[in-house]
Amino acid sequence: MLKRLWLILGPVFCALLMVTALLFFYPINHKHNYTEEKKAAVSLNAEGFKSRTKKQEALSDPKHRFVPYFGSSEWLRFDALHPAVLAEKYDRNYRPYFIGQIDDSYQKELSSY
Repeated sequence: MLKRLWLILGPVFCALLMVTALLFFYPINHKHNYTEEKKAAVSLNAEGFKSRTKKQEALSDPKHRFVPYFGSSEWLRFDALHPAVLAEKYDRNYRPYFIGQIDDSYQKELSSY
């Protein structure tokens, strides 16, 4: 009888135990590292493009405002009119967060110079 009761209620008990453990160990206060977020904002590598957590972390930062910029290879050339340079130079109240990646063929072409 006890074995039969465990077969019925055991999975429910284990599921409740796992949900309680998840809620107990879930990180509540996640600290934002502004220097890492700034570096990730201007990098156009595949890791920054695919990493959902980095983007969410930077774009949800309440102290520093990151604005998503969509593009790819045009953000590689850092000149006087680059959005990141303008934001830094004129002390804007936002930072551009570039969302895009470079093609492998374009990367090889750049490394040949």
